[in-house]
Amino acid sequence: GEFAAVETVTLAGRPTYLVTHPAGAHGSCAIVVRYRGAVPDVLLERCGSTPNATFELADGMPVVVLEQSTYEPDYVTGLRYAERYRWTGRRFVFAGRSALYPAEESYEPE
Repeated sequence: GEFAAVETVTLAGRPTYLVTHPAGAHGSCAIVVRYRGAVPDVLLERCGSTPNATFELADGMPVVVLEQSTYEPDYVTGLRYAERYRWTGRRFVFAGRSALYPAEESYEPE
């Protein structure tokens, strides 16, 4: 299985690493890190309750997408929604969440 996925982008003129990794029984996390010399600067670190953390580009800028489960009535049959965090040019900010969709479907950007 895949342990982590890493993508590299340039933000504010510096290489920035977008990392997703599994967390817990069926969750996943996204971490965005860039370096000032040898010192890491964590721009965002968030987790979702499904294994589907990912990145997408919107207008050439990275967007972190974390899928969450409502857990109602349980993880397997609970509805899902995607939380989006977008890069403003200075930092990542919460950019909203998608409508609910069934667990057997996958998130589609709006």
